Amino acid sequence: MSDIQLICIGCKTSYFCHKVTPRKDGFHSFTVYDLCLELTSHPLASVSVSGVGSVQVSVIEKMEVQKEVLATVQVLDLRGKPLLASFFSLMGLKLEAASDIVSLRPVSGGSDDGVTRVYTVYGAIKGHTTLTASVRLPTGQVIYSAPKPLEVFPPLRLDPKNITLIIGAKLQVLAFGGPQPQSNVEFSILDSRVSTVTGGGMLDAMEIGSTQVVGRAVGTDPITGEKVVYSQDDAIVNVVTLRGIRIYTPLSRIQTGTEVQTL
Repeated sequence: MSDIQLICIGCKTSYFCHKVTPRKDGFHSFTVYDLCLELTSHPLASVSVSGVGSVQVSVIEKMEVQKEVLATVQVLDLRGKPLLASFFSLMGLKLEAASDIVSLRPVSGGSDDGVTRVYTVYGAIKGHTTLTASVRLPTGQVIYSAPKPLEVFPPLRLDPKNITLIIGAKLQVLAFGGPQPQSNVEFSILDSRVSTVTGGGMLDAMEIGSTQVVGRAVGTDPITGEKVVYSQDDAIVNVVTLRGIRIYTPLSRIQTGTEVQTL
């Protein structure tokens, strides 16, 4: 048994315990023989010893201010396999932000897979920061994860919020806020019979009624490749008929060369 120290401790008259103390990284196996029995096969046990190879942080890259997202941390061994979460307290696992625009707190209970620690990230102030996890080895060496960039952006807002159109009229809905400097905003309508909307937010009134137009700031998750909705907002759309035009002026007589506002 090279590189592994076994200490035999008598627990009972007919039972023995063996303590395995790791010395360096590697994979070892040992066989137990009973000299009193003639067996064709003997029990085989395997022991894998591995140190910390890397620390990985997973978190969405953009989040809305005053909202929460989840960040996960895994510690991988030298072969790239995740270590059990029960070892994290021994390693002094920490997740820290480069600035105070976000706050972090561990989720009690963690993940169900037994190899992941979950944190809640709260975006307190708009801005950019990074998240970095670290563990400390018994030798005193500290291993850091790669910094994960995180943007805290203002919420997406549509303008105008209350829209009234006549049949056949068109209006461009504007979007403000969202991830910066580039924000991919997609528009949709709840009832396309009342009004249609293009992907860029152009409304086209179709028939009398009310509906909602929804704008979503979207992106792609760098890990899963799935679409992510960072923020969304909606506006009310009313389509009415035009029954007449009323002009109001505060004066019926004005002097030549003067101007007056009409409503």
